[in-house]
Amino acid sequence: MVFAALGLAILGLSAGLMSRLKVLLLLVGIVLLLSIGMSVRGGFSFLGSVAVVVIAQTILQFCYVLGVAIHTLVLPSQAARSGSEAIDPAAGASVSAFGRLRMALGLTRPFGQGAARGQFSSRQR
Repeated sequence: MVFAALGLAILGLSAGLMSRLKVLLLLVGIVLLLSIGMSVRGGFSFLGSVAVVVIAQTILQFCYVLGVAIHTLVLPSQAARSGSEAIDPAAGASVSAFGRLRMALGLTRPFGQGAARGQFSSRQR
């Protein structure tokens, strides 16, 4: 069981470092089927089977998120230290590690962009 947990952790971390959601979805399905099969083969009770599935999915997804965080926060800062800058292809400007995190979370609009144009004012004109 310990080796299976380590394997899931490595698998989730490597998928997170690749930062591919489609890979995670595929892995979630495969791990679900394998953990159900393992719990049936092991003769676990229903609650034991649920625990196996939940623990396996938790390890995989936690390590995936950890891999995405490492990829987003640590790897771009290493590239910046080596002298190469990350370029946002849409804007053609440099992107910081915080900017990459915002883009990864889907918050691509710069902070305060709408407020500068008066789009979010409390007064209706």
